[in-house]
Amino acid sequence: MSLSEFEIFLKTKNLLPSTIQTYMGVLKIFISDIRVPVDKFQKKHLVNYLLYCKDTKNQSAKTVNLTGTILKEYFRFIRKEDITDFPSMKTEKRLPFVLSKEQVQKLIQETKNLKHKFMLSLTYSCGLRVSEIVSLKVKDIELSKKILYVRQGKGRKDRRVMLDGKVIELFQKYTCGFSLDDYVFNGQYSGYHISKRTAENVFIQACQRVNIQLPHNIGIHCLRHSFATHLLDSGVNLRIIQELLGHSSSKTTEIYTHVSDYLIKGVDSPIKDLQII
Repeated sequence: MSLSEFEIFLKTKNLLPSTIQTYMGVLKIFISDIRVPVDKFQKKHLVNYLLYCKDTKNQSAKTVNLTGTILKEYFRFIRKEDITDFPSMKTEKRLPFVLSKEQVQKLIQETKNLKHKFMLSLTYSCGLRVSEIVSLKVKDIELSKKILYVRQGKGRKDRRVMLDGKVIELFQKYTCGFSLDDYVFNGQYSGYHISKRTAENVFIQACQRVNIQLPHNIGIHCLRHSFATHLLDSGVNLRIIQELLGHSSSKTTEIYTHVSDYLIKGVDSPIKDLQII
C-alpha cells in the first residue's frame, strides 16, 4: 500500500490537516531511512528505528514517542494487525517557560510594526496557539461583543476568548486605511495566511530587540503559557483557564500551578507556627 492511500485513510478520520502533515512527514523520513519494502515491515524494524532516532539522531523522548505512535498506526493500516508491547520512552517533566508581565509589556511596546505588534498582543491576550493565530480569520473577531472565536482548534474544538479593549484599539489601528481579505494575518500571496515559521520569527526577533534570553526550542508558544500563568496569578479559577485554553483535561491546565507565584505566596509554611527564634 502506498503512502497516498494511508493519507486518504487519515483524512477519513477527520484529523486536522496539520496532524496529517505531521504523520506523512514522519513516515516519509522513516521509509527513506529504513529502506525496507513496506510488505516486509516487522515489529523489530520499528523498534530498531526508534532506537536509531534516540541514539543516532538524538531526538527527545517526546519526539521518539510521537514517531512510535505514527509507526504503529501505519503498521496497523498496512498489516491489519496491532503491535502489542510496543516500547515507549519515559518523557521528562519540564515546567513551561513563562515571561513576566514586565517582559511581555516591553516586548509589545518595542515592536513598532503594527502587524507584528497586534500579532504578539493577540497571541498573549487570548492565549492562542501559533496554529490558531496564523489561521485566524477576520470573521472570527467580533468587536461589538469583544469576543474572539477560535474555530476548530486542537482536537477539532471551537472555543471563545475575551477580547480586550486595548487589543481592539490596536486592531483598528492595524487595519486603518485598508481592508483585510479572509485572514487577519495575510501571507505574501492573496488568499494565504502567514506561516507558523513567520510568526515564530516575529516573536524571536522581538525578544532579541529587548534582550530577552530564550532557552533552546522556546518560541511564541510561551506567550500562551504566560497568559495562563498570569491569569492564575491574578486569582482566576483554573476551570475558567482550562476553557479559555481549550484543554480537554484539567490535568493539562494544572501544570500552571507549578509556575504560579500567586499559589506559592498564598500558602504559609508549617514553620510559621513554630517558635524557632
